[in-house]
Amino acid sequence: KWYLMVSKKLQKLCGVTLGDRVRVSFDIAIQDAITVPLELQYALEANDVAMNVWNHWTAGKRRGFCYRVASAKMPETRERRVEETIDFLLAEKEGQFCGVFPYKAHVQLSFAKGNDLDDPDGLLEGGGKFRRHLTYKSLDDVDAKVVKRFTKAASKLGTQ
Repeated sequence: KWYLMVSKKLQKLCGVTLGDRVRVSFDIAIQDAITVPLELQYALEANDVAMNVWNHWTAGKRRGFCYRVASAKMPETRERRVEETIDFLLAEKEGQFCGVFPYKAHVQLSFAKGNDLDDPDGLLEGGGKFRRHLTYKSLDDVDAKVVKRFTKAASKLGTQ
């Protein structure tokens, strides 16, 4: 016997109440399947360079960018996120080696080939295939020597 929590809205939609027995089945999704939002698809089709980089990304990375665009509620936000995605693709083609990503509670300095950076002190975070990042929660956390060391090394890797 298994228990499955569902929202009241879904209970009502399915015509069940708390404690009812139900049969549940799942379809196994195709691992590499990606639903590309139309706005992003049109932008990719209009830019051969961006499309080429897109096609070389992993399915997970593409899915993440698709989710970022699709999750926007306002059309203006979706458009802005499509533009940011295209810019990101073009920057990667041009040898982008790092990026700054601001969040509400912290800022990340992310390195495209961070997995190849020498990090004897274990300062870099992230367990992805390539990217690693430094996280800063306040300006006082920033060590300029560390930033310079990683940025300089990352720029050399980015041109190889």
